Amino acid sequence: MRIKIYVAFIVLIFSHSAVAQRVSIPSELFYYQPAASVFGSEAIWVNPAGLSLYRASDVQAFADYNDGKFAKNWGTAFTREGFGVAYRKIDIENSRDYREYIIATGFKFGGDLNVGFSYNYFKEAPGSYNKKHLWNIGFIGKFGPKLKWGVVVSNLNRTTIYNTRTETELRYSLAYRPIGSKFTFSVDALLSTKTEIRNALYVYHVSANPIPGLYLNGFVDRHNNFEVGFRVNFFQSFFGTRRSSDKKGNHRGTTFFYGSTNKRQESIIEEPKRRILTKLSGQPQENPVKPFFGKQKLSYLHLLTDIYRAADDNSIDEMVLSVNKLSIGFAQAEELRSAIAYFKSKKKE
Repeated sequence: MRIKIYVAFIVLIFSHSAVAQRVSIPSELFYYQPAASVFGSEAIWVNPAGLSLYRASDVQAFADYNDGKFAKNWGTAFTREGFGVAYRKIDIENSRDYREYIIATGFKFGGDLNVGFSYNYFKEAPGSYNKKHLWNIGFIGKFGPKLKWGVVVSNLNRTTIYNTRTETELRYSLAYRPIGSKFTFSVDALLSTKTEIRNALYVYHVSANPIPGLYLNGFVDRHNNFEVGFRVNFFQSFFGTRRSSDKKGNHRGTTFFYGSTNKRQESIIEEPKRRILTKLSGQPQENPVKPFFGKQKLSYLHLLTDIYRAADDNSIDEMVLSVNKLSIGFAQAEELRSAIAYFKSKKKE
């Protein structure tokens, strides 16, 4: 049923017949990622459905190097539990600069289907792009354990540029991972509702993770423009760069980015493993009363959350669970059992 609804939705978009033009949005700063395999805050501007796969909080800062100048263009991005906000300022010579805001959110829609929505607003922009806004929707799903697909439909409102209604933009994406996250090959097709699929702009992207915490990537498009870059993780921070060139090797711009996250991630520097101690005793309360003096007791939900967080923390490989005269109901016991099972599923003791 969901597939039929989705197909009908795409057919409806293709049904527009009025003469239109395409939306032309600058690509500076917001570096390229495939719509099917995007992960992290990059999903804000690539495919908002990817935010549903990233249940962490992080912040990124961007700056570019172009025409012999650094940070002429700059921006930021912030994500938290499936919600994201991004901003970029792009300098335009002898014209009004671009100042763009993006708000995005993503969520699971049953099974392996992920859906996301985003909104672009150009607070300032050259010419008729000034004060314009775009509505977008994205999808990510799976064809088995190694193949993912993504679809992004942008400019749903078909904003008017230079007194002409623009076309809806489409992006179809496939990502193949033959050996897990160590290697990903992706292909994206970018086109409008007035473009035949054979005339789409095809982008071929490769990403490799040769050692923990190091990610190498690059792409080449139909016109032989290409981009190469890397990202390096350090526990809860990361930095990287992307360099774009045309088919003759001429420099088109380089983006530098730095960020931090609230979750431990694979690091290029191996971190000493830690052991945590979790104590359970008496009758844990769901919402303990905060005392006027002294330290407030942790709620049972807080204790369970700590176990899940420890499971996702790469620096923790062992948990000692101390139980003393514990009195809990059947439902609480099931929640505790599920939390411990999740911890063990991460191959921890």
